[in-house]
Formats: sequence, C-alpha cells, structure tokens
Amino acid sequence: ELALPKLVVVFGMIAVHGNERLTRALLPELRGSLGLDVAGNRRLGSFEVPQLRVVEGRIVFLGNDMLVALSFPALERVNAELRVVLHPALSALELPLLTSTGDLSIADTSLREVRLPELMQVGGLSILSNDLLEGVDAPQVTTVEHLEINVNGEGTLENLVLRLPGLSTIDGDFEVDRSPNLQS
Repeated sequence: ELALPKLVVVFGMIAVHGNERLTRALLPELRGSLGLDVAGNRRLGSFEVPQLRVVEGRIVFLGNDMLVALSFPALERVNAELRVVLHPALSALELPLLTSTGDLSIADTSLREVRLPELMQVGGLSILSNDLLEGVDAPQVTTVEHLEINVNGEGTLENLVLRLPGLSTIDGDFEVDRSPNLQS
C-alpha cells in the first residue's frame, strides 16, 4: 500500500509505474498536481485521490490489470489529456464534477456506462474497444475536436446508446466504426 495522508500538492508529475505488489494507493488530501501517470501496476485494485481538483498536465491510467474502480469525486479540470486505457477489470469510472479536459480516451475496459454529467469542454473524445459498453452520456458537451467511437458493444449487448444532446460542432474527424449495436 502507498499511503500519503498529509500530501496536499505536488508541483511535478506523480508517476506510479510497474510496482508488482502494490494493491492500493491512497492520497486523501491531494488537491493538485502537474500530472498523474499510473501504469503497469498489475495488482493495483484502487487508486484514491478524493480531493484532487485540478491537474495542470495529464492524467494517464494504463495497463493496471486489477483496477476495478476509478473515482475522481472532486476533479474539475485536466488541462491536457485524460486517458484510461487497458484495464480489463475496470467496471466503474466516476468523474461527476469534471467540466473540462483535453483529449479524453477510454479504451479496453469492462465499463458498462460512461457518465460525464458536467463535462462542457473536451478536446477529442475517443471511446474504443469497451465490449460491455451500453452508454456514453455527456449532455453538456457542445464542441469536440474529434469524435471516435470504435468497436464497442461486441459482447452480449443489444444496445449501445451515445447521448450527446448538446453536441453542435465537431472541428475535425467524426468516426463511428465497428460498433454494431450503436443506437441514437
């Protein structure tokens, strides 16, 4: 376990990589950081940052095989990209207060739903290879740089619903590819 109960801010990048036996990381008072990069921690089941509000750079979670849930209950802004990729056990992603981020990529998870209730500003939005995905809900997004929905819902699902009711402008590419159960 990695526990830093008094840590409030990190003016650099937080990197947690390749820790074979790490099962939990807890930073309960962390409110800000230049970035967060968590990758290749095969047994990591939870990473807790309940007070994190702003990340000046990027957040990347990559290839943490046992990660089941990822929650950022206070996160409001990520100034660069937010990537959650290659987490076969991930069944819950919570970003209830996120209002802006650069590119947002969610790929290769076991998520059934992606809910982004407060998201207004996003660079590109890529939802890729989430075989159990039933829905993507981002009601306040009006503009994206690119939108990519690819190979989602090929498992046992009968419906995949993309809910972006406020989307009026895509500044670049719009790709829906191999999502056989996509509905409007």
